Amino acid sequence: MFFLESIKEGKPTFEAHKNLLRFGLGEYKREKVKIKIGKKIDVSTGFEYLNTLQRIFLDVVDDIVLVKGRFIGDKKVVSKILDDFNIEPVKIVGKKFEVNFKMDKEKLKELKNILFENNVYFLANFSSKDASLKSKNNFPKPGNLVENFAKLSVPLDAKSLVLKAFVLPDFNKSAEIETTYVINNIVVDENLLKENPEKARLESKRDLTVKRKLLLDKVESEDSFSALV
Repeated sequence: MFFLESIKEGKPTFEAHKNLLRFGLGEYKREKVKIKIGKKIDVSTGFEYLNTLQRIFLDVVDDIVLVKGRFIGDKKVVSKILDDFNIEPVKIVGKKFEVNFKMDKEKLKELKNILFENNVYFLANFSSKDASLKSKNNFPKPGNLVENFAKLSVPLDAKSLVLKAFVLPDFNKSAEIETTYVINNIVVDENLLKENPEKARLESKRDLTVKRKLLLDKVESEDSFSALV
């Protein structure tokens, strides 16, 4: 289940929890999501949807994927993952590992999941015969909004997957989504807070409302949904 979809369904995933963990109480406007349908489906989003776009790409393609970009994370962790997957880094600067390799999509899915689970940022361009994904190679500073951080281009038969990922009704040509997160409350285990403040922070949950302004084929509407994430 995609992270936004999981919030809508009231069954937030670990990814949804992780995406919201950095937000305190208040309202937070997010980057626009833009979708255009022509000969292909083109999607542009902010950083927090990069994992979503990677998942869509890997669900759509059937061939070998060319990956060019970087892993950013703990040096020992990243080095072990690179060894496990027989990937030779092009260059290492601090916690940044430049990579350029080809990989079967199923193995790449496994790699992506392991990187995510180990808090390693996977900022890379993916390309195959029928699809492409481009991403900036540095994650945004806290509090900064970066429009068009990631851009995906996939065949038209991926439309239902895109609608599902972004919790949208059907449309014909274009969609724009303006999203605001409203954090109404933060639920923390008070006993755990006394024993292990960092663990309590990581396990804290947000009483979240997602407010959206939709522009589908130039028709405006609004929706909202809430969950404890």
